[in-house]
Amino acid sequence: REVIPTQQANNKQQQATLYKKAQLSYQRNQQLHQEKRFAIMTMREVQKARERLLRDPTFPVSTKKQNRTPTRPSSSKSRAAVVGAGFKPVSKTVTKPLSPLTSSSAFNFAIARASGATPPPLTISSTGDAVVDDESTSPRVEESFAKLLNNLKRYARANDRRMVLRSLREAKYLSCLTLDKHKDSERDYASLEELEREVASDHIVLNGIPFRSTSQFIPTFRDLCTKLTEHVQNISVDQLFVMMIYRMSRSSVSADCYFRLNALLGSPDLILMPTDSSQSVPIYLNLYVSNGCVQGTVRSTHSFGLFRKADLKPADVVKGTTAGRPWIGMNAVADERSNFSTSDSVRTVSVRLPESLY
Repeated sequence: REVIPTQQANNKQQQATLYKKAQLSYQRNQQLHQEKRFAIMTMREVQKARERLLRDPTFPVSTKKQNRTPTRPSSSKSRAAVVGAGFKPVSKTVTKPLSPLTSSSAFNFAIARASGATPPPLTISSTGDAVVDDESTSPRVEESFAKLLNNLKRYARANDRRMVLRSLREAKYLSCLTLDKHKDSERDYASLEELEREVASDHIVLNGIPFRSTSQFIPTFRDLCTKLTEHVQNISVDQLFVMMIYRMSRSSVSADCYFRLNALLGSPDLILMPTDSSQSVPIYLNLYVSNGCVQGTVRSTHSFGLFRKADLKPADVVKGTTAGRPWIGMNAVADERSNFSTSDSVRTVSVRLPESLY
């Protein structure tokens, strides 16, 4: 008699547990069904809104092929709802390389981007605007230079790369250093033919059009100079072409950056040397006409390295080049913005340091 009521109680408890599980399962299925309906309705509303925008004549239509596949959901429930609605997750796409441009098509693209184009933003760092040229500025600058030089000497003798890198990062003025302007009269270090061959073999992006080691860049660039100087005074085609060739030459710009940085970072224990890791970074050139003046911007990246003289051979110090790994590598980004009609220009160099020691 006592066993029967106990079994009945256990059966009732099991039935209650099963009922709760069934109720939770039903609620979960209802929630998934609602999320599925919500996902379908959302996709339909987005499609309708997109169709309304495309029918609007004032809406700028993009020529790029858009990916209509929905993005991968963050939660497992929403992802199950989207997959259940018949949509597949986004798969990784491989970017195809740019097809080579012919001379005529590249010239048309460059002209289209140069004619009536909006001038690109200034490449000068915002730190230059905060510098106030007063009586106390010059002593503070000299004090900062002397402090950095003393730190480099001390930590280089102790072979402490971490502290040298920290000292370079604390020197905020390295993010925007001024360079001397190009002197068009002083061009005895190389002939124009040599610089043309150097520029033609480099990777250059002209008004957004990439040219990589092809013979079509020089004729295309000369045609662009001819087109831009047709209705502009105070400058001829040959003058613009020659000035731009000298500004695009990686060897001449690298020499200017070297002398500027070596005066700040060089010491009896450290020496600054160029490296060959900057050839993969293209030279970005923008040439356009604005307010009746031919203007242009040039950006090039040059790789340098700080070496301890104690780690180098005497022959490497004399040559100024070495094939070894630098003690601290860095990139110097040279920016120049010029108005060739008025002969005004601004040149700066920014030092980019590595994020880690190794």
